[in-house]
Amino acid sequence: MRVLGVDPDSTHTAWAIISGDDAQAVGVWKTKRSGAATTVRQLSMAMEEILGESFDLVVVEGQQYHHGNSTPAKDLIKLAQISGGIAGLFMAGPGSKVVIPEPFEWKKTVKKTIHQTRTYRGLGLLSQVGAGYAYPTGCAGLAKVRGAGALNMGDWKHVGDALGLAAYGSRLLRS
Repeated sequence: MRVLGVDPDSTHTAWAIISGDDAQAVGVWKTKRSGAATTVRQLSMAMEEILGESFDLVVVEGQQYHHGNSTPAKDLIKLAQISGGIAGLFMAGPGSKVVIPEPFEWKKTVKKTIHQTRTYRGLGLLSQVGAGYAYPTGCAGLAKVRGAGALNMGDWKHVGDALGLAAYGSRLLRS
């Protein structure tokens, strides 16, 4: 069972591949700040290698608005457009099923640090908390994850969520 989790962003879109309960690969696609269509075009080129792979499920985080949200509506709309563009790229691929859950669906109201720590633990990875997110610490399990060594500390803010999305997708497939 291979699941791809994608955490969209306007400049740092993170991705993670999980097979069963094992993290296989992680990474961040970096794009220049621009409109949604241009960002999706940049991502399609960066994602070229993964777009040809087959997944049992692709989980792309959707967006949601809630009362009191400090994020400007135009930024949420742009992220929603990027999420939809990414999902469309995978739907046009080799038959991967795609879901776009809103944040509340896959992580409820749990704080990022707690959710990411639980995700890492579920994947057999040790982690620490710092600067508002959790990140894996040097352990044997992390050394086996393709791409983990190329990430900088700040990348884990997004990659931790991509792993959480992939783990959510694994749970969906099992149920």
